[in-house]
Amino acid sequence: MKKEMKSLEITLDQLHCKHDEMECKFYDRSENWQESEKGENFQDKMNELQETIDNLEMTIDSLEAFLEK
Repeated sequence: MKKEMKSLEITLDQLHCKHDEMECKFYDRSENWQESEKGENFQDKMNELQETIDNLEMTIDSLEAFLEK
């Protein structure tokens, strides 16, 4: 089970990196782009990725608590 947990943690790190990259890309763009439909769609994708990250963090925490029992 430790191997699987490590795999989940690596995936979580990768998702954090991807979100950071997206955030930099978003804020490097002009304010007009950010407020455009493309910018709003991009921000929606960032928000969805953040939700995925949050869910994975909760799953990892739950698994760790389960394994400690």
